[in-house]
Amino acid sequence: MFQPGSGYGDPEARLTDEHRLQSAKDEAERLFREYHDLDRQHMESEMLELQRSQRLATWASFAVAAVVGLATIVSTVVALFK
Repeated sequence: MFQPGSGYGDPEARLTDEHRLQSAKDEAERLFREYHDLDRQHMESEMLELQRSQRLATWASFAVAAVVGLATIVSTVVALFK
């Protein structure tokens, strides 16, 4: 039953509640977008770190292969001149 000031059926209270609900929805959506953006940034930084690590591993493998190849050539040349 409507009683003045009870908020039940009060148009102003209804508008206030709708405004609060819309504000809460907007805030939840903003926070979700912010979380999504932070998650994407974190994923991108992890991918860049992985790419950096892979590049370093590639160069390390290349360096080891070059040293082994050079050592093989040197040992072959030394064996030929013995």
